[in-house]
Amino acid sequence: MNYALILAFDERNYSLNSFPNCFSPLLGKSMITYLIDELKRIDIQPICIASSLEEVSLFNSEYAYEKNQFFLSIENIIKEDGVTLFIPSYKPLVDHTIIRETIDYHSFNGNEVTIVSTEEKIKNKQANKDKSKIHKCKSLDDSIYLINNKVLKKIFSQKENLKFPFNLENLIKRIKGKIGFMSIRKTYKFANIVNAYQLSKIEDILRNEINRNHMVNGVYIENSKTITIGPDVCLEPKSIIRSGSIILGNSLIKSNAVIGPNSEISNSYIGENAIVAHSVVVDSSVGKGAMVGPFTHLRMHTSVGDYDRIGNFVEIKNSTIGEKTNISHLTYVGDTECGKGVNFGCGVVTVNYNGVSKFKTTIGNNVFIGCNSNLIAPIKIKNGAFIAAGSTITEDLEENDFSIARMKQITKSGYAKKYGYKKYFEEDESLSS
Repeated sequence: MNYALILAFDERNYSLNSFPNCFSPLLGKSMITYLIDELKRIDIQPICIASSLEEVSLFNSEYAYEKNQFFLSIENIIKEDGVTLFIPSYKPLVDHTIIRETIDYHSFNGNEVTIVSTEEKIKNKQANKDKSKIHKCKSLDDSIYLINNKVLKKIFSQKENLKFPFNLENLIKRIKGKIGFMSIRKTYKFANIVNAYQLSKIEDILRNEINRNHMVNGVYIENSKTITIGPDVCLEPKSIIRSGSIILGNSLIKSNAVIGPNSEISNSYIGENAIVAHSVVVDSSVGKGAMVGPFTHLRMHTSVGDYDRIGNFVEIKNSTIGEKTNISHLTYVGDTECGKGVNFGCGVVTVNYNGVSKFKTTIGNNVFIGCNSNLIAPIKIKNGAFIAAGSTITEDLEENDFSIARMKQITKSGYAKKYGYKKYFEEDESLSS
């Protein structure tokens, strides 16, 4: 079994954010996740070592260990067969091809240790002859290295003599076997990211490469310098990405869909021929032919149906909307299961929260909900019901019910001067006549 020790902490006090550098986002994906995903592609067990238990909790992963906890359990984690790769988390773009090439080189040459760098500072024979000169080679900051697991377990059994961060020179001095050096071409994939400027430069390179690949594969990207597309996003040919848009996470954009301008999509599905303009879609799906926006917010596993119209200043949260439904403007829909062919008037609210708990609203097919209506959950509105504008609905409606829930209007002639907005009359008494 082969392993990878990802040194997911930074003793050099660099800081990109208020959290550990390995969690810094690179095109919406944390740097540590890039490495973990590449290792898993070639069946290498990642082991992330953090400085503290607090940092370990941020991983939300079975791969993370606090450094002292790791020393105590190393004998039970790493088996003697195979090799272990040491790699710092601030080299997030070292991909599976580089890792596979390194392991093959290590095995072919029968090395106990292989040091991989963009430069070969010491010849192999010289290094094996005089390990005291090993410090002349590049540090771990610029290198990754492999050690046979059998040798590594022996070194780690003397854990009282080991300290974090791992010192390459001290580790190598303990090894009596063959040391090999592998030089690779210097590319952005082997770069360190330890400050905001380096992060920005690498992000630009990666963004341009991703956008170019999508355009070559038949995606139309308008003004590509303004577009950010994450590494795990799938864009089908003939999809259209307009200026100022951001698409991140595990998003899928189907053919002939139009994203933007100025839309943000994260971990979401956008169906064929759908349009999402000037809107935010997070952890949700939009059906084929649907129109979303401008200024719509879909979140928390919302599902918009085929050919729906979700319009200006509409927020939908944790809801399922049936096909051919219109929610055109100034509406909040939360924790709702809505059927087909429903019309939401302007200003409708599904009132899902009472200050303590959230409740569900269920709406059937072909329901009409008039403007400025409130549906007080939990409530069920069955097929064909009609709710008059300005109603506050607190009781369930059966099929084809007509409901109007307004207080009787009371008008007091001339009372505005006594109880109304006084400043209005004081500034211009003539306006009241």
